[in-house]
Amino acid sequence: MEDALVWIVVIAALLFGLWAALWIMGIVLHGAMVLLSVAADQGLFGVAAYAACWVFLLPIMLAACVIAGLISHRTARHTE
Repeated sequence: MEDALVWIVVIAALLFGLWAALWIMGIVLHGAMVLLSVAADQGLFGVAAYAACWVFLLPIMLAACVIAGLISHRTARHTE
């Protein structure tokens, strides 16, 4: 009986972890698209700087994408 409960808890935790990882990945990708659209408005120089930031400033870009994605996700939900 205890083994079955442990397996149920482990499977539930794995499913929740998978859901959370996919949600965060979606937020990061949405934020990356938002930042890329801002960079594309600046032309080729903006897109080149955007790509260079991903290469040289990866942790900062990930944080910026999370922030931009959360803000964009929140504002999109409130405008509907």
